[in-house]
Amino acid sequence: AWRTLERDFGVNILPQPSVARPDGIETTDQEDLGDSSSRRLPAVIHRGERLTTKIRATIRSDSASGFEGELAISRPFKQPKLSLLSSTFIAQLCIGTGILLVGTTRYWRQLRTVMRETEQWSTSLQPATHQTALSIKQLPIDSEVAPILNPVSKEVSENAANLHAANYRFGLVLDNLEDGVVAVNEQQQVLLLGGRIQQHIQVASENYLFRPLLEVIRVPQVTELVAQTLATGSKHEDVFESAVQNQTIRLSAHPMVLSNNSVGAILTTRDETLLKRIETVRRDFVANASHELKTPLAAIRAYAETLQLGALDDRDAAENFVSGIVSQADRIGGLIQGMLQLSRLESGAGLKFAPFEASDAIQPCLAASRAMAHSKDVHLTFAAPDPITLHSDVSGFQTIASNLLANAVRYTPAGGSVHASLEAIGENCVLVVEDTGVGIQPDDLERIFERFYRAEKDR
Repeated sequence: AWRTLERDFGVNILPQPSVARPDGIETTDQEDLGDSSSRRLPAVIHRGERLTTKIRATIRSDSASGFEGELAISRPFKQPKLSLLSSTFIAQLCIGTGILLVGTTRYWRQLRTVMRETEQWSTSLQPATHQTALSIKQLPIDSEVAPILNPVSKEVSENAANLHAANYRFGLVLDNLEDGVVAVNEQQQVLLLGGRIQQHIQVASENYLFRPLLEVIRVPQVTELVAQTLATGSKHEDVFESAVQNQTIRLSAHPMVLSNNSVGAILTTRDETLLKRIETVRRDFVANASHELKTPLAAIRAYAETLQLGALDDRDAAENFVSGIVSQADRIGGLIQGMLQLSRLESGAGLKFAPFEASDAIQPCLAASRAMAHSKDVHLTFAAPDPITLHSDVSGFQTIASNLLANAVRYTPAGGSVHASLEAIGENCVLVVEDTGVGIQPDDLERIFERFYRAEKDR
């Protein structure tokens, strides 16, 4: 039976050396498996090229002898072998994987090239580069795509160039506006800020885009005006004194419809400092002209009424009154002529430029001022060290000299002195008039050349 098992299953059945083997049993390739007392049965042992296990068995037979103990059953161990079909499949799989990797690497490089070239193309569309758009034919892609994408590339390039030109023109217009401009959306977030806004209002931050208006322009009048316009949808105006160079700024807020059909607001600022000053000058002119004309007109009226009441019969008295009327009329005529001449001088019309000697031209002015100075006991002197030839309007020069000398004599108290001098400094002729009179207060110095301006205390 053991031989049959060994033959049919290709195994060797070996009893342990310590157990008697039944008679008539022959085995081959016996080997010492060691002491099995410490092994757990059944156990499989792989040694070399044989696979061995131990079993405990009791074998009885008709003969008197039997077997009871451990048997070692072993058979040759063979490594599994792949079939030819499996080997061919694995080889084909490896070859295909290699080809796929090579192709993928190649097309990945082409794709990276396309990405770099496309990035350069997109950069060329930036307004600051002024480059022409990249032709799709330059890209390593299928040539069938080029006829489709090239017109798109050309159109995008033209649109980008047109947009850049429009933005440039808009920036030129905005930067050269006399007014400041601020545009906000319905949440009062700043969309646009330009013009002369920073010269009119102090701007807290240059990074204004989509920031709240109150963070960019911290002027309560501005935010309140914009809020009123957004709430009512109508125009609102206000005037406030700006802390920037003490300016008078007019604010105008108008509603506007944005691209998403929401309602925003546009605020414009205008510097009305000059207009306010002109208005002040106009009021001063009316007050000064009224003051200057009131005195001679009152004198003329008094002379006329006296003559009307019977002074005409007294020839000597009548002649004095008539002489007074003529004198006051001349005074009024002089005032009017002075205003007209001042207007001509400011406009530059009617000026006749010719060379003349400055010392000779100022003599009539000095003669008129000396008569006034003599009546007030004021000492008037003049010094002109060197002859000075001017190329200018002699009438305008005499008007300037007469005004300076007359004012100096008029506001110098009795016993004082007035000194006038001419000197050449570079290519300019300087007329200096000094007096010991009341002088000009520091606050009024910056306004001495304004039309019709006169200090309040001297009015």
